[in-house]
Amino acid sequence: MKNQTRRCITPSAVALALALSAGIAAAQTGGTSQPAGAASQPNAPGQANGANTMNSMPNNMNMGSSTMASSQDKMFLKEASEGDMFEIKASQLALQKSSSDDVKQYAQMMIDDHTKLDNAMKPIASEAGVSPATDLGGKQKKEYAKLDGLSGDAFDKEYIKVMVMDHSKVSKAFGMEASNGQLADEKNAAAQNKPTVDMHLQKAQQLAQTHNVPAGGM
Repeated sequence: MKNQTRRCITPSAVALALALSAGIAAAQTGGTSQPAGAASQPNAPGQANGANTMNSMPNNMNMGSSTMASSQDKMFLKEASEGDMFEIKASQLALQKSSSDDVKQYAQMMIDDHTKLDNAMKPIASEAGVSPATDLGGKQKKEYAKLDGLSGDAFDKEYIKVMVMDHSKVSKAFGMEASNGQLADEKNAAAQNKPTVDMHLQKAQQLAQTHNVPAGGM
């Protein structure tokens, strides 16, 4: 009958339409089509969301790096240990060789304070993997030998000059470590002991004036 003609849809046409629909869906999602009724496969461990796995990794691989000693920290601890040893040994010489009471009093203060400082820094150095000094450095050995060959006023002037120069350097090193150190304990120790180091420097400068030691050394 007119206008009542029915169009026949063949099974092959249905299959083609379904295939095209599946292909379009797969292209839109970036995945692959699965047969109808197929069970979805769970993601393997460590492979959640496919390409997004790397983005889902925790960004904390460097956790704890703020508590690790830097090369600056280790150098500071090494030099501080050697410096304490030199200050103590040089001041022990001063007690034997100096001809001035004020120099001897200063030397005793150096022995007492640097012994305490060395004992306070040892566990921090151990935490950072730095062994305490067992001997003087090269320059320190030469300076110690020079002091050991002097006596009286000549010894006093050389000892005072060395104390001024050394404590000027140490004060700067402690200030830098207090600001930039990576180890919390080391930063705190540097900040807490810098006033003592500065006091040592001031008293050495006063001795330099009293004993006519030039500001720039001899």
